[in-house]
Amino acid sequence: MQKVKKLIIAGGGETALLANEYFSCDSGYEPVCFAMDKSVMPESKMMAGLPVECLDDIEEKYDPSAYDVFVAVSGKQLNYPRTELCCRMKEKGYKLASYVSSDCSIWRTAEIGDNCFVLSQTILQPFSRICDNVFLWVRSNIGHRSVVEENCFLATVDVAGFSRVGHNSYLGVHSIVADERIIGHDNYLGMDCCIAKNTKPNSLYVGNPAKKQPISAREFCGVEERDV
Repeated sequence: MQKVKKLIIAGGGETALLANEYFSCDSGYEPVCFAMDKSVMPESKMMAGLPVECLDDIEEKYDPSAYDVFVAVSGKQLNYPRTELCCRMKEKGYKLASYVSSDCSIWRTAEIGDNCFVLSQTILQPFSRICDNVFLWVRSNIGHRSVVEENCFLATVDVAGFSRVGHNSYLGVHSIVADERIIGHDNYLGMDCCIAKNTKPNSLYVGNPAKKQPISAREFCGVEERDV
């Protein structure tokens, strides 16, 4: 695939390495470096054959008009670290890139936002909408007219039609959302969780059928209190 755009990958963990692999092999982007905070930079200042640059002043070396950025951070802490790094890079003037696997099934009326990571065999049905900074892991299925709001992580899930996933939610592996359901913002759904009813904001659900747990999702995930 012809490379027509240069890409900075913001992050230094496994998600960043995966992003480098996917963008390098299956996109029009050419990754040129990783970027991370000085405190966590490797001593060699190299990773996967690419230089590692300091985030603080990266725009001085990599002009935002010539490079795009992908923020490659996992869904930990209800996606808030990734959300905040996206904001940080946008404030520096960078456009955020998205990766969509070439073997996904994306209907022509489906919408995908910025800094999304849509992995192989994912299905986006007609009129579905994936907002900014959403990660959809392998073989996820988003039903017709359904919306996944900003800053979510869906780990191989099925969301039926006319449903909505609230912002900064994490849906665990093989979780299922029935049609016409609303997942509240800041939700954490455990593995194999089956949602048949609307959920409350900032809530943790496990099981099939899903049951709300006494601990809040933000407390469970170690998220500091903040306005949402």
